[in-house]
Amino acid sequence: MRNLSILLSFFLCCFFYTQTHAQTKVKVTGTGQTTGHIADLSITNDSDSTLVILGQHVYIPSKGRHQPYVAFIPGTTIPPHTTINIPIYGYCADVHLPPVPPGESLPPIDTWIATTPDPMPEGNSVPIVENIKPPFTPNDIPQLTQTPGFTPKITPEPTGTIPLWPGTEKPVNGTIDPVGHPETFAPMILEAIDNITNAFDSLKLQGVIHTPFSSVPEKERESVIQQTFWIFMADITGERYQKDIFHQKVVKQFEEHSGVSINTLPEPEKKGLESGVEAF
Repeated sequence: MRNLSILLSFFLCCFFYTQTHAQTKVKVTGTGQTTGHIADLSITNDSDSTLVILGQHVYIPSKGRHQPYVAFIPGTTIPPHTTINIPIYGYCADVHLPPVPPGESLPPIDTWIATTPDPMPEGNSVPIVENIKPPFTPNDIPQLTQTPGFTPKITPEPTGTIPLWPGTEKPVNGTIDPVGHPETFAPMILEAIDNITNAFDSLKLQGVIHTPFSSVPEKERESVIQQTFWIFMADITGERYQKDIFHQKVVKQFEEHSGVSINTLPEPEKKGLESGVEAF
């Protein structure tokens, strides 16, 4: 009954938004970044009424050439006849694809997928992303394993990590195809990044996370969450993400965050970074 009430509230929000949609222009462009500030969202409100935008957790599918993302659209208020630009922060969902280049359009926003927030926010805020799904719960697992986008594994991998369904101790025991079936798996992927984020914050407070980025806490948080998410997505899609690729990505993140090429580091610092990668 509660889920029905939440969905009904969203349908009413979407109805209200549809009425103003003709007077709202939305444009999203890439920044060239894989993690963090991944895109810029421009919203123009040409109506005579103030538009209150709902904060949304979204999955941005890939066009095929560039990486898909998970991201958060922050809630905001747009006065009448005004354009605002909103930075979108998120994480890459495919380690093997490049980011959307600076200034290039992301996939159309009507292909993005959001999940219903619980509890529902108060007021008359409206969603920019209208394709809204219920959030993933463990009760969805039996249905997901019967979808065309899920391929069971006959035998588990003998080594390496074992991906679990988010929020459970249940091994996935198969692979998913989020490229071909984004709407089916987007809620589960969004739940996974939430769990990874919460796990990092908890472990950091316990003082058990130490990485080459520890001197810059914000960048460390982004890097650890991104790397963990890449490992999860590689395992659950059946893609290879082994230590050599991991090493390349960590070094690249270090160079992006520090502005220093690893090749210019003094030998002791270079060895320190390499041992940091091992610890990471």
